[in-house]
Amino acid sequence: MKKYRFAIIVALILFVIPFFWLSPGEMNLGGDSGRLYFYDPATYLNLRVLYNYLGSGFGTELTYYIYFPYVMLLFLLKLIFQSPTVLISFFNGLTLSVAFFFVYLFLKELLKRNENNIKQVYVEISSILGGLFYILSQISIYSGWEKPIITFNQVFLNPFMAYILLKFMLTQKMKYLTIALLTTFIFTPNFSIVGAPPFFAFYPITIVFLFLYARFICKVSFKWKFFIIGIILFLLIHSFHLTNTVQSIFSPGSSYNQTVFAPEGTTGSRNAVSYFVAVAGTVKASLAWMGLSQFQDKPYYVLFIIFPVILVASFLLNKGKTLLLTGLFFLVFFYFSSAITEIGFFIYKQLFKVPGFSMFRNFHAQWSYVFFFFYSLLLGQALATVANKLSRRSAFLLFTVFGIVIVGFGFPLLTGSVAMPKNPETGVRNSFQMDPVFEQYIQSIKSNPIDGKVMMFPLTGPGYQLLQGREDGFYRGLPMISYLGGKSEFGGYETMGVFKDIFLTSMKNNDQKTLKKLLSMMNVRWLFYNSDQYVYDKQFKSLYSFVSEYAPRDQEEYKDFIKKMPVVKIADFGKFYHVYSVREDIYLPHIFSTVNTISTNDAISLIFDSNFQKDVHQAVISVQYAVDEKAQMILYGVSTSLLSEIKDNSHLHRHMPFVNRKPDDMFYFLAVAREEFDLFRTKDNPNQYLNYSLFLLSKRIQEMESFGVQMAVVKDSIKTTKTSDLNKLSSYNSWNSSIYRYEKQFDELIRWINESKASEKDRALYKIKVNEQLYQHEIRLLRSLNDLNKENKEKEYLYTAVNDMFKRYYEKVDISIINPYLYTYSLPAYVNRKGKYK
Repeated sequence: MKKYRFAIIVALILFVIPFFWLSPGEMNLGGDSGRLYFYDPATYLNLRVLYNYLGSGFGTELTYYIYFPYVMLLFLLKLIFQSPTVLISFFNGLTLSVAFFFVYLFLKELLKRNENNIKQVYVEISSILGGLFYILSQISIYSGWEKPIITFNQVFLNPFMAYILLKFMLTQKMKYLTIALLTTFIFTPNFSIVGAPPFFAFYPITIVFLFLYARFICKVSFKWKFFIIGIILFLLIHSFHLTNTVQSIFSPGSSYNQTVFAPEGTTGSRNAVSYFVAVAGTVKASLAWMGLSQFQDKPYYVLFIIFPVILVASFLLNKGKTLLLTGLFFLVFFYFSSAITEIGFFIYKQLFKVPGFSMFRNFHAQWSYVFFFFYSLLLGQALATVANKLSRRSAFLLFTVFGIVIVGFGFPLLTGSVAMPKNPETGVRNSFQMDPVFEQYIQSIKSNPIDGKVMMFPLTGPGYQLLQGREDGFYRGLPMISYLGGKSEFGGYETMGVFKDIFLTSMKNNDQKTLKKLLSMMNVRWLFYNSDQYVYDKQFKSLYSFVSEYAPRDQEEYKDFIKKMPVVKIADFGKFYHVYSVREDIYLPHIFSTVNTISTNDAISLIFDSNFQKDVHQAVISVQYAVDEKAQMILYGVSTSLLSEIKDNSHLHRHMPFVNRKPDDMFYFLAVAREEFDLFRTKDNPNQYLNYSLFLLSKRIQEMESFGVQMAVVKDSIKTTKTSDLNKLSSYNSWNSSIYRYEKQFDELIRWINESKASEKDRALYKIKVNEQLYQHEIRLLRSLNDLNKENKEKEYLYTAVNDMFKRYYEKVDISIINPYLYTYSLPAYVNRKGKYK
């Protein structure tokens, strides 16, 4: 330990510093993760981690059990520390000290084996400065300290795991592998689907770096059985969450599946390329090169030019492989975090074709942690290499200058002004002390046995809860009502699902009749109203910007609005917290007995149609499967324009399928076989056969709409598509094959109509129905081609092929123009009636 004494002293100082950031009882909670597991880990464990259910809105299943090891650790530490303030300070200190110390150890390991024969004192100082740079660089201190999310632990986990894995590769001792695996279990969120972006950004490439260093520089003969054992043990330890995650990723229609495999431009893809292009122009490679964050543009930051200068100088003086290897990986991550040059920009865009790469659409944020890790390694080696070529006095002057710059510009973090910032206009801190009056309210709803939902006023956009603490400070984050109180809530526009637009419109129009129905359908039992003027002030306008156009303008209008609602006040907690109960005749509990079930494609419009049903007790359940032909069905359409009527065919016949299996799916042939079997079963019922045939034709159109971007265009020239040509294609996943399948099914339907034993009148009706669908399919397919992301030559070919196909089939349907004067009318014979009939 003696050889590490200076580094240990620095690490201890860094560990203690965060304990001065917060006053007794003060906490920095909030943000996208809420961080409420620091405040009350026992409740968080009981209400969230053990039940994989999102309390906000209508609730969805989430993988909260990945938090179990981490929150259990917090629970045990809370038993020791008692205070959440101490617990938060402990983890802040842990982040600083562990991150510094293991970057220091990593650097010392690299420099110890350096071929430049660097003096030991220079190795020590350079390693310490490299560790300090890692935690105090401008990129580092402005990368999430204000409201850290759960994966922020990567700041210290990355260097810790890198060093442990390096020691494992160099020594091949199982104790290092055991430590690494135990760490991954405790901090499971960083090694789960939640932490996928930082995990895949750091570990794959870093492990390659460690292997190359151990194998080719240290000449260690690595035993692959240890590597295989490590992977197997990792998968076994994390199987409790990886099993469900993998299953979800490969389940068509799931949120994970749509995120990983959805084509660009769809909802599931989150428009990764568009997002990347939008933010790429705001990232300056020059700032990253100097170790600055992207918003730092003060003139004196030119001083940071010393960092790239020392890097360049070290390469000129270097005679070893270690610095070159580190520099190579540094440039890789510099590229990923900055997307430099036009060619690099183009290449990065192509990577979005790789399934799952959309997680790196915010490229600078996702790669920056790995970037400044390798920047620190490179800087430490550069300082040692250059200092080794200087005189002793010049070397210590070099270390002094870099030490002053690193620590001096890192003071905003050391003083806590970055982690616990104040609003520059109001002077209010982002940290707060919990209001004991609000704690009483949380305890009251936690102990209430009725499982109703809570509507929170004032409504925000994202569903955040705003709460003023004691002695200034505020909480802005996930609703405590659901995360600590155990009651599901609607806290904002985004939490209301399909009802969000109609709810805001009803608020704006003061439509109490509609609001009454909404409260019932949303299972709202209570209203929680925070009348504090402070939380509905202009300083938080970013949370209310959209909602404020519909909601009451101020707290006085909110009070008047609530008075008109079908609620009764039941309690006041202090001056600001008011609780109302929804009237008994309106409240619809979670569990109830249904009188009738109706399937519809437009539940929102139907449920609020005054001509449909008067009963307020109605609920909407979203399903993702097509309703059986024999089931009771109501299709409710609202005509908006002539074009939409033609497209939707709302006044005529509509066949809208659900498609979730791609044509190149290995089980697609089973779906086709099932369709043919179901169609065969309806042959005895002409109407069912016709409807189901049209349904399957719509399904072929839906496949081309949904998966057209991924389908190949086999033809290279613009020719008329012939069925005989397409029949030779073996690939299902092409536009040509999809058009062929549509043509084949249409030919079979026309042949069935022509050979049908039905009357001439019925055959004419069948053709009218088919003709209606042809118009609808043509419009849908041409619109889909217009939006298709293909080369112009391919789109021109498809336009020609589709137009020719529909032209042929309009001729095949052959509906004659009706002349009413040529029809023979039969009039009833009215007995004992006199008069002239014309």
